[in-house]
Amino acid sequence: MVVIEGMIETECPSGCWFIVNDATGSIYVDILPSNFVIPQERGEDAKVYGEVVVKDGDPMIIGKMVQISGEIYQ
Repeated sequence: MVVIEGMIETECPSGCWFIVNDATGSIYVDILPSNFVIPQERGEDAKVYGEVVVKDGDPMIIGKMVQISGEIYQ
């Protein structure tokens, strides 16, 4: 499991995926496989717990838990 922290740059309208930027770069986070979504939180800082996978040659994270402003989503 990996943990990253950064700002939510872009988010799916239904909250099932988002892109987080940790100042070293951006990475796609998919939380739909874990059967949860997050509210619209673009611009907020998030802590993401998950697994790194490679899809179509690009790394991404399958999020298992997301913490935003003290709220935990899983």
